[in-house]
Amino acid sequence: MNNKILIVSICAIIGGVVLLGVGYLVGVGLEKDKTGPQLEKLEKAANILNSLSSLKIIASTIAFGEVTKISDRTITLTYGTENLPIRIKEDAKISSFILPAPNDKGEQIISDIPEQKTAEFGDIKVGDNLNISLRILPDGEIEGISVIIFSPFNTAR
Repeated sequence: MNNKILIVSICAIIGGVVLLGVGYLVGVGLEKDKTGPQLEKLEKAANILNSLSSLKIIASTIAFGEVTKISDRTITLTYGTENLPIRIKEDAKISSFILPAPNDKGEQIISDIPEQKTAEFGDIKVGDNLNISLRILPDGEIEGISVIIFSPFNTAR
């Protein structure tokens, strides 16, 4: 009788270990199924960025937002809840659109066409709205290659 109990106990222990091992392997397999597609998507995105950075036909892309911080030659643009710090090249072309001066009555004529003027990096102020043309570098970093300042109420620039 004791042999039967011993055999049943050993079989139960072996069965438990086997079930535990199977459960572990199934869990690891399911986790790989979750992370596998995510890794594939990240690799695909990295490949796309690398190809975009080397294509001459795509000269740049544009970022638009309000300047919330300026540090050295890095401008942080904010649009809604998104923030993007952008390092501006030393030789980046910077220009500003200026509304013509108001008429004698102090009125701004809606049909007035803004004038584009060459500007300097120091002309950019926190609160300005900017369009920054970006280039993706081979290392994945972004670089500002030209800046347009939109400050319609400031005609002094």
